Amino acid sequence: MGLFATAALFRSAQNAGQTTFPLLAKNQLGVGAGTIGTLGTATGAIMVLAAWVLATKFASRTAVAVVAVGAALLAIGLLFAGSATSITQLTAGLVIFGVAGGITPPSLATAIGAASPSQREKQLARYATVLSASLAGGPLLEAGILYLFHQDVRVAFVFFAPFPLLAVALGLRGAWRRGMQGRQLSHEPQPAPAPEVEGVNEHISTAAPDPREVGVTSDPDARRPGRAVLLGTPGGRIALIMQLLYSVPFAAVTVFGALLAHTEFGLSAAHSQLGFTTFFVTSLVSRVVVARRSPIRAKFAVFAVCIILTIAGLALIVLGGPPAVFFLAMALLGIPHGVIFPLALSLVASSAHDAHLAAANAGLFATVGLVSAITPVLLGAIVAASGYQLMTAAVLAPVVLFSALFLTQWSRIPRYQG
Repeated sequence: MGLFATAALFRSAQNAGQTTFPLLAKNQLGVGAGTIGTLGTATGAIMVLAAWVLATKFASRTAVAVVAVGAALLAIGLLFAGSATSITQLTAGLVIFGVAGGITPPSLATAIGAASPSQREKQLARYATVLSASLAGGPLLEAGILYLFHQDVRVAFVFFAPFPLLAVALGLRGAWRRGMQGRQLSHEPQPAPAPEVEGVNEHISTAAPDPREVGVTSDPDARRPGRAVLLGTPGGRIALIMQLLYSVPFAAVTVFGALLAHTEFGLSAAHSQLGFTTFFVTSLVSRVVVARRSPIRAKFAVFAVCIILTIAGLALIVLGGPPAVFFLAMALLGIPHGVIFPLALSLVASSAHDAHLAAANAGLFATVGLVSAITPVLLGAIVAASGYQLMTAAVLAPVVLFSALFLTQWSRIPRYQG
């Protein structure tokens, strides 16, 4: 519960910074869309570097300590960015913000994914559900703050800055204590571990699994660390492809969603936050369903539905219309956001040996983060040249590309013939 509380507080504060800094940059500092895209790219690049250079080197047993450090850095970054009076100070705040975002989420996934094999997928689904709950409530809370303080976006940064510190004070204390006890016990003689049944669902079942749906190998020699897990196993490749597929639409929504809502649909800053609430509420509902039905066998069929919903949501934004269209599009886009992440984490966890889980998670987050880092500057250039609707249309191109890669990988996994 401590880790879940930490995840909720951290992610709500992180999301507030991600979705609100473009408004601060434009309204308070007079920054254009191209520069905002560059800032978003720089933040994403820092996240990627922090994940590759730092998070992949941390041992799984240090995950809780890394989360505590990342939470403190996030608070500092929010205060720096929120009080920025120049582009230099805003950039410094976003750099700190990026380091926190690079090391904390994969460490949280590692700490929670270290559950017993029979409970791993359900715990990861619950983790994803907690994230969605915080993301659904955070924008709604921010909308209220913006109403009360006359749309002053600086207040939002100050308001959310204590959240990660509260996570350290309340959420991590118990987890830290249990971690210390676990390290003490690790020095005592332990009985030999019982043989473990491996596979995506990680539990004993009398029914033979369908490799087409499971998408992973049960050969221990094939369960390799880091990038080899993501590229060398079918489950790892599918997880990576699906995360990459959704990373471009998600980057477009988080960096330009508020500006798009204002420019194309005539919504205020507070109402644009209600659009994010719509997005994250449908994400939350989707993750509750995933958590209740875990372990899910037909993961790849669910991924295919997510692709259809992503394309439909983007198409609605391209077509435009009254504000209701924007809210409907955000609702549709929220469903794949809710579903893809927990199922991808489950595939990675079932494809990696426990000792390599931290490196595999960090590799997944960093690789996806690399695409997310490049995306804002490219989309910002498109906005500057052609507007927000054409930018959204451009997002469809990588979605179609990764959809083709997903279908290719799925077709190469033979159905179980037993």
